Amino acid sequence: MFRYIISSLTLASLLFVTATSTRAELAPDALTIRSNTSAPAVRHQPRQLATNSQRSMGYVKMGLDAQKQGNPNQALEYYYQAVKTDNTNAVAFLLAGSLLGETDDGIACIKAAMLLFQVQENQEGYELAVAWLKAHNIAP
Repeated sequence: MFRYIISSLTLASLLFVTATSTRAELAPDALTIRSNTSAPAVRHQPRQLATNSQRSMGYVKMGLDAQKQGNPNQALEYYYQAVKTDNTNAVAFLLAGSLLGETDDGIACIKAAMLLFQVQENQEGYELAVAWLKAHNIAP
């Protein structure tokens, strides 16, 4: 359903731009929008875009909120989006794995988190992943 809504919004935006004969041109310091009418060009100041890592952590936060509200399926969807946005997000892997539990997917997520934490030199995260595996009698 969520993907359908995004697709509909993208299609609606495309149709609107086509119908109004507006085109966007990138200038070195700003975005200039030109229309086929005689109105002057509108200039917008550039804005700071979030990095993939920041967007990914935003999904993690939404996943944690969904978990707190008792909606584990929605939380898993947010963790999936976090990993899709940034496949080095060890926290998303760890949280997804803990939700999935002792399933093959859950164990794979925890092991991925463990390896990512190790590569990122995050000792606390690494130890947390290893402790989860040991608590469930699974070899790291």
